[in-house]
Amino acid sequence: MDPYYFIDLTIKDNIDNYELHDLTDYGVDGSWIIDGKSNNCKIIYDYIEYDIIIYHNSTKKIEFINDDVIIKVLTLSLNSPNNKNIEIVKEIVDIIDIYKQNISTQQYINIMNYLQTQFNNN
Repeated sequence: MDPYYFIDLTIKDNIDNYELHDLTDYGVDGSWIIDGKSNNCKIIYDYIEYDIIIYHNSTKKIEFINDDVIIKVLTLSLNSPNNKNIEIVKEIVDIIDIYKQNISTQQYINIMNYLQTQFNNN
């Protein structure tokens, strides 16, 4: 899997039919550079053209560069547990427990298994 799979990138002015991996240099630390400038093409992200895109794995930052100037910087972040969502799931479980006599045992088990999965994923 390409390391930039999480970001929607395309190539413009691609007369040599380059693929993104053809323009990418990979660092041993997980960083990468997509260099359109050296290959006379542009890298498009969010409808804007860039010469170079650099991902710094140590800082989790992506730099978008034109004419040797950093135009835009994105910082990656991981989803962390959301306590509000966990509390909502707990409230739903309490409500379902109150009314479980109105649903079948299998429905109850299916709902609780689903909620447990959601709770574990948060």
